[in-house]
Amino acid sequence: MAAQSGIMSPLGASCMRRPAAPSPARKLGQRRWMTQRSSSASRQERMFCALHTRRAYLAQALGLTLALAAAHPRLVAARSTDGSTDGSADQVVLGGVEDPMTAPPVRLEHKGRIVAIGDLHGDLRKTLVALKVAGVIEEDDGRPVWCGGDTLVVQVGDILDRGDNEVAILSLLREIGRMARQDGGDVIVLNGNHESLNVAGDFRYVTPGAFVESAIAAGLRGEEAYEWEHQLRARFALWSPGGALARELAKNPTVLIVNDTVFAHGGLMPEHIDYGLDKINLEVAQWMRADPTGEDGGQAPPPFIAMGDANSIMWSRLYSRERFASPYDKYRACMVLTNTLEKLNCSRMVVGHTPQMSGCNCECEGRIWRVDVGMSSGVLDARPEVLEITQDEAGQSSVLVLSTSKPMVYSPESSM
Repeated sequence: MAAQSGIMSPLGASCMRRPAAPSPARKLGQRRWMTQRSSSASRQERMFCALHTRRAYLAQALGLTLALAAAHPRLVAARSTDGSTDGSADQVVLGGVEDPMTAPPVRLEHKGRIVAIGDLHGDLRKTLVALKVAGVIEEDDGRPVWCGGDTLVVQVGDILDRGDNEVAILSLLREIGRMARQDGGDVIVLNGNHESLNVAGDFRYVTPGAFVESAIAAGLRGEEAYEWEHQLRARFALWSPGGALARELAKNPTVLIVNDTVFAHGGLMPEHIDYGLDKINLEVAQWMRADPTGEDGGQAPPPFIAMGDANSIMWSRLYSRERFASPYDKYRACMVLTNTLEKLNCSRMVVGHTPQMSGCNCECEGRIWRVDVGMSSGVLDARPEVLEITQDEAGQSSVLVLSTSKPMVYSPESSM
């Protein structure tokens, strides 16, 4: 029997080639088959190399996550007296007091500066850069600490998915928020569509590293943290309604109004106001906490108006499509926006959700600001930018885009 050549796959199996066929048609088919097999083997080799590179990267990322957890005791797994973990995902906490009867606030008054930060999508490194650009953190012995005074930071949602360090970001923002409140500032995180996806059990955008991070947050260690069955169980336990991290998300508002600025992940429309903003925040919180509702005591359902379709608060892209597709689209969006802001007696709205190729920008004569710059390495890997809103003694607002380059001052002409 003639020797057959083959390409060895990374798993050790040989991708054998068929012997040459006599007819031209068979030869053409053979060449196509060989090309497909060779291409398949090359993909396997690339995947094999990527797997090892990925595991090395995850080791570094998880080391940073665990270092944050050790430095700030707000990410903990339940431990017995001998120091071993009991593996209970329900014992993971980030801090704060939970009141099942209350909803996150809708309206706040704040005299200090306000900073809006867009979607973070699991990128801890870019999160730290964005906070430094905002001028609210500095390093103290290698740890991030608050230095923003009475600044109020509003992160507009989508911390989850597309990146590996979701829990680390949540715990970081909780910790610097605790520090900020001591100085008269605060850090408030909104719920975005990717938070609602995870609470609903939709993990299609979760990275392998985020699965590992969730497993470790649930108390798994060693090889168990890398086994997909354990990862999936841990993810469901943490993020499903009533889970430890879902209850943390329940503390976050879906809609927030600070002074004369509205913050929402996708966007707010008149019908949302008619439904009731306090009611929306409460219903999202009740669903995430798995509060019993109704006479039968059944679990609170997911609120459709907040996350159910393309016109919901978390999913709407009415205002966030960069450089509207047509003059009519711009006219319609600006008209709806004007009606919405008039109902709330507000001057502007800040949204995330849709990555902006040109960075933070505004439309409708400065009444809508888009702050999702796609900074996460899982999205555009763009340079972090944040939005700064300040008020003078007369109550007049000014808006700045802060980045690693020179700050850009808003002028109405720039949005035309």
